[in-house]
Amino acid sequence: MSDPPLEGGVVWIQDWQLILSYSQGDVFKFWDSYAVPGTGILEGHVTFPGQSEECYNAKNGLTGIAVRPFPDTEMFIVKFYGFSLGMCNPSSCSAEEVSFIFGNSSTVVLARKKFNADVGFVVAVLVYGLILSVVFCATLRGTFLRAKAKYESLKSDNQATYDVTPPTVTTVQEETDHTNSKELPQYQQRRDPLAIRILMSFDFYANFCKILETPKVPNPDQLDVLNGMRVMSLGWVIISHLLLLWLTIVDNVIYVIDRSKNLLFQTIANGFSSVDTFFVMGACLVMLGTLRSMDKLKSANKPQGVFWCWFYVHRLIRLWPTLLLTILFVAGIYPNLAPLFYSPIFQNEDPSMPFAARCKRSNWLSTAFFYNNLVDNPNIACMDWTWYVSNYMQFYLISPMFVLLTMRKRLFGAVAISTVIAISTLTVILGSGWNKVPPANSGFPILARYETASVTFDMFGPWTIKTYFSSYCRFQAYGVGLLLGIALYDKKAMSDHLEKIPFHVRLLIITGTWVSGLMAGSVSVYGCYFWANGAHTGVWEVAVYNATMRLMWAYFICVIILNCSLGYGGVINDILGAKIWSSFAKVNYTTYIIHFVLLQLFVQTLEQPIRFTTFNYILYASGMLMCINCVALVCSCIIETPFIQMEKVLLGVK
Repeated sequence: MSDPPLEGGVVWIQDWQLILSYSQGDVFKFWDSYAVPGTGILEGHVTFPGQSEECYNAKNGLTGIAVRPFPDTEMFIVKFYGFSLGMCNPSSCSAEEVSFIFGNSSTVVLARKKFNADVGFVVAVLVYGLILSVVFCATLRGTFLRAKAKYESLKSDNQATYDVTPPTVTTVQEETDHTNSKELPQYQQRRDPLAIRILMSFDFYANFCKILETPKVPNPDQLDVLNGMRVMSLGWVIISHLLLLWLTIVDNVIYVIDRSKNLLFQTIANGFSSVDTFFVMGACLVMLGTLRSMDKLKSANKPQGVFWCWFYVHRLIRLWPTLLLTILFVAGIYPNLAPLFYSPIFQNEDPSMPFAARCKRSNWLSTAFFYNNLVDNPNIACMDWTWYVSNYMQFYLISPMFVLLTMRKRLFGAVAISTVIAISTLTVILGSGWNKVPPANSGFPILARYETASVTFDMFGPWTIKTYFSSYCRFQAYGVGLLLGIALYDKKAMSDHLEKIPFHVRLLIITGTWVSGLMAGSVSVYGCYFWANGAHTGVWEVAVYNATMRLMWAYFICVIILNCSLGYGGVINDILGAKIWSSFAKVNYTTYIIHFVLLQLFVQTLEQPIRFTTFNYILYASGMLMCINCVALVCSCIIETPFIQMEKVLLGVK
């Protein structure tokens, strides 16, 4: 045996000698905190973190040493031979010294992270402190002005009560004008200096009211059905990500994998289509909104150059504040949350690349400048779940090309978009077939078939990563969304044409689109069900499925949006277009950016593994959905909405 490491002197050895000098009964809490391997090992129960709270408070309480000298202790996670065990040790020990105690060079020891006020933490505290100070000042001023306006309103009402002048007959319009002028806060009626208006963009209460506000009169140009689709699709993303993180901490992971054969479980196991919903909606709005803006510029005889500049600037203002401040939180604040919890945080991570370290140094640049989907391994990029934002921004950059072609002639735009979709589809087919990419580009839907998944397919190969993350393999759904935008731009002509068709033929067309769309969506999500349950899985069959699953889902989403906008949505339109979704849809982007941080924090602060059951998972998923949306609402009032308001102020938009 080699000599013990003495970087910290022999303090840790002396602490151990002191602990061993007491009887086990005297320091029962210390020894009781140690992990004891239990049952369920064959189900994947290999993580036993012990009782962290007992370890950190070993010298206190009825079963601690209390009065006599006893060193501070903390829990270390020792990993060897696939097991993770919690071992209580003196705080004077380092991870290397604990590893020396076990005398096994293959042992990995993880200690709870200590508070570290590095440059990232200092910058994060200063930036967040500045933003919160501005929000506080703006909210305080707004509250004072609102209270003053309310006081003046009540004062005028009291004066009117004692007015003995006989009432005069007024028209409805006069009453409406009087009511509107009285309800309009006086601080909104006067024009403040530019600096004050920028400051008031951070008024928390005003931003909160804007988010909760719902339109009283429906706007026929608005696609209200998208609100419900946004919220539901993001909920699908969140519960799918929760399952992926649960696989690292459940004590029956083999059971969870085996459950993937279940048809309903495939909804989560193959929930990758949820992201394609956002590609379709985003592309549709880009095409539709830009074409309408071009019409307004033409009618006003204004140049297009400034518009195209703001086309990109506006998008950056929309995306950057929330994204950059979340990166700063992950890199600067998140590592220092560990001392707040008993759980040895980061215990389930790869020690060489922990969650927060992925955004350290220059790693954050790929996420901030929207190319983290193109790095060598996007799975370990800074905030790797934001690969969608990078893809979307890359598609957004080339969108004007398709818009300009469409403006010149509808056919030119449709042909160009269809050509790129065909190229992307062919790329996925060839890449999947030649490189044995698993079904759904991940293999998770058929993980229960070990012999098929491990022998036939390359589960972690470079092309498996490319077909999922790369923009040239993900353009299909975005392209279909662009085509949908063109169709909705000519919605009136399409609607008039349908009205001229005999009723029975029109009914057949509408019914056919709904049925075909539902079938396409079902095949896209549940196409792996038979493979997961033992059906033959050919490499090129899988390649065709990988290349068409996103097209099928995009078609399904298009059917919903198009039929609802044409008035053939029925109860689907009533559900997806309900006002209840409006507020949550407004904070959808913030919810997406921060959701994985909150899920990661939840998982890493657990003190004991969770046992997976369907009911247990439903309860946790429901709670996390509510918590994440509430946190996103607050964050949006502080970060996202103020910058949107600031942009309007600087552009002179009332």
